[in-house]
Amino acid sequence: IMETNWCTFETDSSGMCAVLSLKPPIGDNTVSLSATVIDEFLKNQGVTFGIDSDAIEGLATAPVYNTPVTVARGKDVINGANGYFEFLIPVEDYKDKPVINKDGSVDYYNSLRLAQVDEGTLFAKYIHATKGSFGCTVYSKVVTPVPGKEIPPLKGTGFITNADHTEYYASYSGHIMLKDNSIVIEKVYYVNGDLDIDKGNIVFDGDVEIKGDVRSGMSVISGGSVFIHGHIGACKITARNSVTIKNGIQGRNKCIIEAGDNIICRFVERCTLKAGNSIFADSILDSDVTACNLIKVISKSGTIIGGHIIGMAGIIAKEAGNNMEAATYLQTGPLREDIDAANSYNESINRINDDISTINRQLVKYGSIKDPSQKEKADRLREKLFKARTFLLTDKHNLSVKLKEVSDRIDNARNNPSVYISGISHAGIRICIENNYYNVTDTFKDVIYKLSAGEIIAMGADENNITD
Repeated sequence: IMETNWCTFETDSSGMCAVLSLKPPIGDNTVSLSATVIDEFLKNQGVTFGIDSDAIEGLATAPVYNTPVTVARGKDVINGANGYFEFLIPVEDYKDKPVINKDGSVDYYNSLRLAQVDEGTLFAKYIHATKGSFGCTVYSKVVTPVPGKEIPPLKGTGFITNADHTEYYASYSGHIMLKDNSIVIEKVYYVNGDLDIDKGNIVFDGDVEIKGDVRSGMSVISGGSVFIHGHIGACKITARNSVTIKNGIQGRNKCIIEAGDNIICRFVERCTLKAGNSIFADSILDSDVTACNLIKVISKSGTIIGGHIIGMAGIIAKEAGNNMEAATYLQTGPLREDIDAANSYNESINRINDDISTINRQLVKYGSIKDPSQKEKADRLREKLFKARTFLLTDKHNLSVKLKEVSDRIDNARNNPSVYISGISHAGIRICIENNYYNVTDTFKDVIYKLSAGEIIAMGADENNITD
């Protein structure tokens, strides 16, 4: 602090701010204030940078006394920022707040949000460290910034980076995780332990592997396959590919499992299964089971008791029904819904073909117009017709894909479908093959049921040399 007969002057410890406080004049102890006087005073104190001319002019023209006024301010130094990674997508799983349903109940199951990444996605950028910017005190002393520090490139698996390690791309689709400053992308989402309400329902584009049980009320939706090491309860499992359950299912009539490929498990009890390919199990009890290919229940204790079992290409089991004559429905051959769908697709394709033929005739008609007064209108009509034909061709292609899928399924189901029970067929079984029915009223052993001349017959398996 410095004092004169007309002011008090001070700067802060960093030399970044100079403050002047005018003293009120007393008697003859006065100074004729002007901006030049104040400027000269500051210069004599060594203040040469960041001078606030407006503040000085204000003090000179309208003095205020005993009031600190900032008359100079330095430029703050800005230290450099450290390098860092900017993640463009979430790289850690998180849970949303529970959702309140319209009925007032709270949904705790669907709050889990998995960190997922698609192949080729740019998921992270590296932002280089900065050098910072120089500062300056009111005494014109330069203040040097501390430069930021660079950090090493990301480590991990499942991604590629550009030459200077500033952009990171996923090598394949999967579950992305940040672990100890490393990125790991896995094609499989792992659940270590049971899947329960604490973890939440799973929706994942790739494979899912659950090391424990899947508790009742939970659901898994997978864009790949699902492998469950334990049991599952009254839950819902949906997979684009296969579902494998190392132990069994106790569905309480509330479990639904759907797979685009195979379903494999030990015991199946009171649930609904639907497989785009085959189903393999040790036993099936009181369940609705549908496979577009085969159903095989052929372990030592392999048995089917109760329920509605549909194996479109065939059913093979060790035993069916029980001594209590439990109603057990075994069906094979094409499904009526598939046949109806194929007929509907064919009809739609035929209608589209007729519409395309009509458009082609109109295109020829309008294309032959040469009269200049009509040609412009004809060209506009031809353009609309071309667009309409393009839409129709797209619809036809989509319908043709669906038709082939269902037709292949029907053809496979019509390739000598049968029901083969290598052990005991109990009374109470009802066999259906291509809408033909056969009621088993007695106990048989090692029998194959197949269609012959429009009706179902039962014959010894050795007569057909059946193998599984």
